[in-house]
Amino acid sequence: MTRSPNKAARRSARLAVSLYVLAALTVIALPRSFAQEAPESPQPDRQVPRGPVQLVPQNLPDLPEGEHTLPEEAPGGAGPLLLYPGGQAPQAPDLPPRQISPRPGALEAGIEVGVLGDVGEASIGLLTEDQGGLGARMWQGTNRRDAERLLPELSAPLFQPSLHDLQYRLLLSSAAPPSGATAGQSILYLRLERLMAAGESEAVRRLFAGRERVKMDAGSAKLRAEAFLAAGDVKEACRSLDLLPVGSDPLGDPLAAFSLKLTALCQAEAGETVAANLTADLAREQGMEDALFYSLLAQKTDGLKLDAPAPGRLGPLRYALYLAAGRALPADAVSLAEPSLLADMMRREGLDMGLRIQAGEKAVAAYLAAPHELAALYAGATLPKKTDEAWQARAALYKTLSDENVPGDKAVLVSGGLAAAETSEDFRMLARVLGPIIASIPPRGGDPVLGGHFVRALIVNEERVRASMWLAALSEAGHRTPQLDELKGMVRLLTGKRGVEPDLAAASAELKLRIGEGGRVRAVAAREALLLDALGYQLSPDLWTALLDSGELPDGLMPGPQLLRALDEASTAGRRGETVLLTLALPGKTGIDDLHPQALANMVSALLKVGLREEAFRLALDALLAASEAGRVPPA
Repeated sequence: MTRSPNKAARRSARLAVSLYVLAALTVIALPRSFAQEAPESPQPDRQVPRGPVQLVPQNLPDLPEGEHTLPEEAPGGAGPLLLYPGGQAPQAPDLPPRQISPRPGALEAGIEVGVLGDVGEASIGLLTEDQGGLGARMWQGTNRRDAERLLPELSAPLFQPSLHDLQYRLLLSSAAPPSGATAGQSILYLRLERLMAAGESEAVRRLFAGRERVKMDAGSAKLRAEAFLAAGDVKEACRSLDLLPVGSDPLGDPLAAFSLKLTALCQAEAGETVAANLTADLAREQGMEDALFYSLLAQKTDGLKLDAPAPGRLGPLRYALYLAAGRALPADAVSLAEPSLLADMMRREGLDMGLRIQAGEKAVAAYLAAPHELAALYAGATLPKKTDEAWQARAALYKTLSDENVPGDKAVLVSGGLAAAETSEDFRMLARVLGPIIASIPPRGGDPVLGGHFVRALIVNEERVRASMWLAALSEAGHRTPQLDELKGMVRLLTGKRGVEPDLAAASAELKLRIGEGGRVRAVAAREALLLDALGYQLSPDLWTALLDSGELPDGLMPGPQLLRALDEASTAGRRGETVLLTLALPGKTGIDDLHPQALANMVSALLKVGLREEAFRLALDALLAASEAGRVPPA
């Protein structure tokens, strides 16, 4: 169907009127003390550069060892450089204050949007070296392009504590950025993007707390806004509006679409109903189709609940709109929610308890919330008599355990709950939530399956002494299986992490016996042997002979030789940040479960070289937990 000229003319007239009225109502205003800074770099998905990109901070000291480039990358220039992709340095505008309100300057009338500028990516971080950071010089000697290429490849969220901890510290350390030529990507943006993908919206909010003048590009400003929207903090999210594009086509520019929606929400939150509705009309005129957005906004501004399709996914902006409109989240909200929402959903008292518990289980599994928070939700839940869903069964288990006083009966209940865990992530999550209860039950050696559950759970919680006591009780009762020996090997790593050298002769003998079992038992033993060797322990030559005589190393996914070579070079040169980045990048999206044991050994060895000894032991422990089903799946 062809649009008639008259209809097109009327549409153009309506659009012109909408733009004129909206411009009159939405006055862009900021205190003059907050001068607009040119963004640090263009947002990766945008084609139009917004300003200068400072590739090397002026105060960064020279690197005596020279610039390093990963094998597959060509080396670039190392001097301080400002690139103006548009061809020349733009004249910085002297912007007046921006305030979403029909009465400019009336501070009580709306939400003031502050300018964020001045502090560069080199100085922003939560963790100094004394606070667990990787050091202010962690990127010294690393080529910037390599960091820009590898950071987006990091998996998120992560369910192994060793990798999660390393990634958290890598992304939140206060450090000068890597030097050298750039592909045009902001390191701050890349860090924020991975933090949000991992669900660390709370960390992003803390990153910006008290920092009103942070230089960033539009993509970083969007992520900052989303971090606050993930907590329902619309007012603080609106402070990012000044760095988002205005007037661009929302159909061709996702940032412009986000900016338009956020503007409408900010206007509605400020009580400016007319302005919010005009912004929505403008979005419709420009062809932006989002029935759920319009429905939620109408409920917020006018109390109207318009029909709208169920969401296909639940991101921060949509979540904040649900909260602002006072509309209940859909029943499947947790399965639709991005990781950045999980912690807030768990803690938000107005939400359905079932949603809170399901979100809490996911948040604890991804190390986004503390186990005791989920335990409190379990304890306060009102459950049906018939618990059909897994979360209901776990909540019922916790409530029953809280009322049970007989240790033997408690042990049986705990074992049954752990046995019902369908995945290793579920097992780890439940073991952490039940940690205080598990630690209170005296060791019992009568049942090797029950005992295995307890030993594995105690290992997950790094309760070395109690795990050893359970293993001793099982041994005294005459139980000796390859699976219990696998658990003993994990306790060995906990012992080594404390700086106490394990009995290597006994370890070599046990590993040799397990290698002779073949199959999965041999595969786990081979992985353990290579990890112990990477940690610097000298095992018996007879063990290596037995391993070689019994066949090749177990199969596994092997990263490309360039990455392995780069990891070795970075760790040998002491480039800590690059070593951690490559260690995290090596497993790819598949994780460490199916990674080749030699690649795991390389990762552990590299961490040792850059002084991350405890982290190397924790990674080795997680690698064994990932490969072994001991204490989780009963032996066949």
